[in-house]
Amino acid sequence: MRVSVVVPKVFPAVRLGVTTEVDPRPQPGDIAPRLEPAVATTRLVVIPWSLAVTLVAALGIPVLVILWRRRPEDTDPPIGPATGRPARRPRQPSST
Repeated sequence: MRVSVVVPKVFPAVRLGVTTEVDPRPQPGDIAPRLEPAVATTRLVVIPWSLAVTLVAALGIPVLVILWRRRPEDTDPPIGPATGRPARRPRQPSST
């Protein structure tokens, strides 16, 4: 059997602990009228979407900037009409 309960005014935090206690009462006509009480405790991590997006941006953007700046520079840039600079003519050996 699965039971869901909505608890109002509980906001997500980073760590959350929940304890549930069950104290069954026998009902007329029960097959097993002698059920034992039970207690269960669980802990979980809850992160709001806004915090998750903020953390990813705060950590990811600086990493991308560092990687972008570490790109190797082009040692021999292209020359010609695509760059807006005239093409260089190869040197001719001098005939003197």
